[in-house]
Amino acid sequence: MTAISQVVVESGHMVDASDRATPRFPADAERRIAAAVDAVLAAWTVGPSTVVLSQGACGTDIIVAERALDRGADVRLRLALAPDAFEAISVAPAGPGWSGRFRALLARCDVAVQPDESDASSSADNPFERNNRWVLEEGYELATGSGAPLRGLVVSDGADREGAGGTADFLGMAESLGVDVTVLDPRAAWEHPNVPYWERQPAGDRKRLLSLDGGGLRGMITLQILKRIEELLGAGDTSFVLADYFDYIAGTSTGAIIAAGLSLGKRVAEIDQMYRVMGPHVFRRGHLGTHLRSLYKEEDINRELQSFVGAETTLGADELRTLLLVVLHRVDTDSIWPVSNNTAALYNDRASHPGDTNLDLPLWQLIRGSAAAPIYFQPERIQIGTKEATFEDGGMTPFNNPSPLLYEMATSPRYRLGWASGAERLLLVSVGTGFAAVAPDDEQGMEVNLGYQVKHLVKVIMSGSSTENDRLCRVLGACRHGDAIDSEFDADDVAGAAPAAPLFSYVRYNADISAKGLGSAGLDAIDPKVVARLDAVGALDDLAAIGTQAAARVASEHFVGFETA
Repeated sequence: MTAISQVVVESGHMVDASDRATPRFPADAERRIAAAVDAVLAAWTVGPSTVVLSQGACGTDIIVAERALDRGADVRLRLALAPDAFEAISVAPAGPGWSGRFRALLARCDVAVQPDESDASSSADNPFERNNRWVLEEGYELATGSGAPLRGLVVSDGADREGAGGTADFLGMAESLGVDVTVLDPRAAWEHPNVPYWERQPAGDRKRLLSLDGGGLRGMITLQILKRIEELLGAGDTSFVLADYFDYIAGTSTGAIIAAGLSLGKRVAEIDQMYRVMGPHVFRRGHLGTHLRSLYKEEDINRELQSFVGAETTLGADELRTLLLVVLHRVDTDSIWPVSNNTAALYNDRASHPGDTNLDLPLWQLIRGSAAAPIYFQPERIQIGTKEATFEDGGMTPFNNPSPLLYEMATSPRYRLGWASGAERLLLVSVGTGFAAVAPDDEQGMEVNLGYQVKHLVKVIMSGSSTENDRLCRVLGACRHGDAIDSEFDADDVAGAAPAAPLFSYVRYNADISAKGLGSAGLDAIDPKVVARLDAVGALDDLAAIGTQAAARVASEHFVGFETA
């Protein structure tokens, strides 16, 4: 039995009835409230060793239970009434969709109904009040018995309108027990909703672009750099996310997965936690039949990505807060597929292509296709109109580092966005996944045989395109920061040189993961051969340490002139 690392008890408002005079939890605010809940669960690193006690009502209770289950937590449903009676009172009024979700939880959770200890002479005869106390007492006993912390998560607008058995009643009981409670105000989700991505499409005085390289689990390096950027730009605002700053985010392969999460408004810490959970699940060897097709089973990565972005979320979903570019290689036509949610783009025009636009494609399938590295995963087949198309890793195109392509998609009239170029108008921030020469072990020149080529082919292609596109951006833009690429390009007499009319301001962050680079960073205990692998599942902490070192180079002067209002 897994040892308990923490216990979480929760309570919160139900979805508003249709005739509610004062909005508190409007139905259309569910996704934004769920995102806030997700951020808290991520910050607490809720996972398989966490016990979560939920009370099952529509709204907060069901959202917390579902999101905790997605993270592998041990979710225990504690009901005030028998399931049918409880559903009729606390779930069904919100609609059949919530009833279906409640029934699904009954099948997935440990379920118990509170003992019938009603007493007509007692002020605590309200079954919902008794249930609040029961849940808190069970949570307290579990935490005390295991030595684990007891945390509370409450979604409340702070108004005490419910009386006994309501959210305020639960909060008062929790505080009296000394529970460490985090309170989320749902009004923040519907009174000040996030700006949807299409409102950022019109040209403006300043636009901010973020480009993320491919590189498998080396995306952990990217995430540490992004954490520092988020921290620096947020300036202490814990609600700040990178989607509040960047207007257009592009990613290839693992960069596409991270880009999708950021565009959905996720905090970097949440994506980091997803990688730590996803890595061991996805990069595990399958049966012999799988080995004949690819090293890893597609079912595992499919399930993780559906959980991460939502199985029903499309490229044109309202939840996306930034423009998003995903780079894929289409195998059946041998073509580069840069797919964007720009609503003005040719194949996103619903008037010209009714019911058949790229905006309608499942987001999880697009990022799965972008991350389908040959040898590692089978290609992804996506239904495009009446035809099925086959996609593999975008790193097999010249755009494992999608920075130049992102600039082109943002500014070229061909893509119908047409943002203005110029060092004062456009900031392009590019983040890598670590670089090191892919060379034979024998320094005297071992024969580069078939085995060597098969083993290193994918990494060679990805590394070469990333470096060259970094170089190209430094030639075309005004480079504010970037590590040296080679001794000729970065010679003293040309270092920092920019064209007379730079197309954009450019910042590049990356990490040297060669033996020499790791030694210079004081990380010489890390094996460079291990962390260079795309499937370095056992080296996630080492990759994070490398990324943290690289993140120390992020500085506020790199963003001067592009501050948010």
